Amino acid sequence: MEGQAALIVFTAKDPEAAAAFYAQLLHTEPYVKSPYYVGFKQGSLEIGLAQPDPRRDSAPLVYVDTADLAQCIKDLTAGGATVHQDVTEVGGGLQIAVLKDANGNFIGLRQPSS
Repeated sequence: MEGQAALIVFTAKDPEAAAAFYAQLLHTEPYVKSPYYVGFKQGSLEIGLAQPDPRRDSAPLVYVDTADLAQCIKDLTAGGATVHQDVTEVGGGLQIAVLKDANGNFIGLRQPSS
């Protein structure tokens, strides 16, 4: 299993205000802006803004890219992680999942479309 941090998602109760703040901070406009997600690109890193998830705290969520999402989940759950959000396609063939590690930290996984 090989992965690279590729996305950090911050919660945004007010997406419009958050988008304005991050546009100023990052000196760029979002490449995607929808009612449920705003995304900024910074080199190979994406910074996202999303509505809070009432099932977890509001700490930033780091997503790691993997070429085989199913195998990665299998390996990590065998090591003590639990699945918080099952595999979901979020558009353009991109699949994500969220796990909780043995210490209670949330970690996101992404499998880009092929």
